[in-house]
Amino acid sequence: MAAWGRYINSHDQQGKPIPLDNPLADILTQRASLSELDPRLLLKLSEIFGDLVHSPRFVETVADQLRSLHEFGAKATLARLF
Repeated sequence: MAAWGRYINSHDQQGKPIPLDNPLADILTQRASLSELDPRLLLKLSEIFGDLVHSPRFVETVADQLRSLHEFGAKATLARLF
């Protein structure tokens, strides 16, 4: 989930644009860009996550991994997990 959240941010780690072909693209990109500051903003999209935002374990796990992806990148985040 965190990797998808990073992907929909619309830019890769080098700052190159990633096209997003999704009917919710505008709201997804907006929330994903703000998720670096507060990952819960993305997780509150009930159209995608339903009521999972009410699961503290889910929210904290995804938020932690998303912050790690933003701060350290994919390789370091994966190394941390495995």
